[in-house]
Parts: sequence; structure tokens; C-alpha cells
Amino acid sequence: MRLLDQRGQLRQRARMAALTGWPGYQRRWGRTDQPEPSFDEPISQACTAWQFESPAFAAWASAIHHDVWPHRKLWEYCYILQCLEVYGALRAGAVGLGFGVGVEPIPSLLATRGCRVLATDLAMQAGSSVEWLNSGQHVRESRDLNRWGICDAATFAERVEYRDVDMRSIPAELRNFDFTWSSCAMEHLGSIDAAIDFFLAQFECLRPGGVAVHTTEYNVSSNARTVTGGSDVLLRRGDLEALVARTSAAGHDIRIVFATGTAPHDRRIDYLPYDEKVHLKVYYEGFVTTSFGLLAVKDPRPSG
Repeated sequence: MRLLDQRGQLRQRARMAALTGWPGYQRRWGRTDQPEPSFDEPISQACTAWQFESPAFAAWASAIHHDVWPHRKLWEYCYILQCLEVYGALRAGAVGLGFGVGVEPIPSLLATRGCRVLATDLAMQAGSSVEWLNSGQHVRESRDLNRWGICDAATFAERVEYRDVDMRSIPAELRNFDFTWSSCAMEHLGSIDAAIDFFLAQFECLRPGGVAVHTTEYNVSSNARTVTGGSDVLLRRGDLEALVARTSAAGHDIRIVFATGTAPHDRRIDYLPYDEKVHLKVYYEGFVTTSFGLLAVKDPRPSG
């Protein structure tokens, strides 16, 4: 059985090579002379290996009680926190709104920095949340958000609240937050259009000058074919360009870079069963995907 599994993986990798030209899996559309993304001065950008070398990355990993290792989920957490810090949102008294939080460490870290947080997730009785619940990633109660031991219980209880919220229908009363965030949640809304619609809708939750930081799945192997519907969608470069255009047209500030890294770890693809030793690029449903961060500031223009 083990031999058959190995042969199956080899066949899968051979198919991937034929599809993408592995190891140079990016097609012509994806090649760019844009600079490597900077972790210290983030904009909207992909997860890449060199960002893990930043002292700031190591500091955030330590702050959430995590060792530094090349895993894209760790990058998402650290990228979100770095963006909030650089753009002045991570401060005492700031009020943040998190979407699809699961049991991530961000709410408890924010509480230690003096922020007040409303953490939200899909209600347990809603259909797609069953998978999250079974995987141990869904919030059963607010104290689940502090399971990482980052914040003392009393401070956490004072500064963090939890509420069920469907990201496809954000309650109208959720307004005037200093920042919003989500970690790879918007691609679970059923379609690429729903993901983009959410990103545009969440600006209504922010005060002018508020900061939005959201990560999602990015298809680095094709700008044509992709997973467009279902429980997990993969946004292409063209989809992100459309998102940026609509965001800019609405008066918000967003900058983006599409470089996907040139280090050896950036060229490695993790296949099922994922070994997670190097987990930056992942093979999923016939495509190579990675995490992509979206950073925007709501209507930063001064009034009058």
C-alpha cells in the first residue's frame, strides 16, 4: 500500500510538471520584474521565503508563542500583525473586527497590546462550519480564542468579545472600527465573486483611515483556469487586479506586488499528504497555490 501511495504521488507530480512546466511553474503571465515582497514594509503581497528572515517576523512569531519555520499559515498571522503595526492600528484603545477567526492567536495578541476586539465566525449551526468544528478550528466559546496562552484570562475577558457573523451578510451595526482582518477566510464563501464582494463590503465596517488586512488563496500556476466555486476557491492574478481596481475606484488606498519569490523554498511544492516542513506553495485541485495578503486603507483622503 505504501508503494502504491508513493507511485500515486509520483504520477501526481508528473501531471503537475506537464501542466505547469515544473520547476518553473509560473507561466509567462506570472513572471515579473517587480521586487521581492518586503515583510518590514508590507503592501498587498504573496507569502515568500525571504520574509521569514526578517527580525520583525521572528519577533511576531515569538509574540504568538511560535517557532519560526517556513509555513504559510504562520506567515499569515505575522503578516497581519506587521501590517497593523506599520499602519498604526496596533495601539492601546484601537478597536478591531476579525472575520472567520477560528481559534487563531491574533485576538489574544491584540488584547495584550491594549486593543479591543470583536472576533466573529460563522455560527456553528450553519452548514459549512461543521467541517471547521470537526477540525478543531471553530470557536465554540470566546475563551477558545485564548487557548494559545498569550493573554492573561482577566485581560482577555475585558478586551475580547465574540459574535456569530456570516461574512456574506455583515450586520449593518458593525461600524467605525479602526481595523479589520481575516486569515484565509474569504476564499471559503462559495465563489471568487463572493470573496471580492466581501473585501469591498468590509470597508463599511471601518472608519475613514481604518486599516483592512486580509489573507486569501492565490493561484500561482495559472491566470486562466482555477477553482472558481465550492468550499475553497483560488484567486488568480486577474481576480486580484480586479479587486484592486474596484477598491481604488471606491476611494481606498491599496498597493500590490505579484512577485512570488526566488529562494529555493519558493520553488518547492508541498503535495498531499502535506509534510509541512516547507509549506509555502501547495498543490491543490490541479493548481499551485500560496497565501496572499491584501492590505488597504479606507478613504485616507482628508475631508474638506
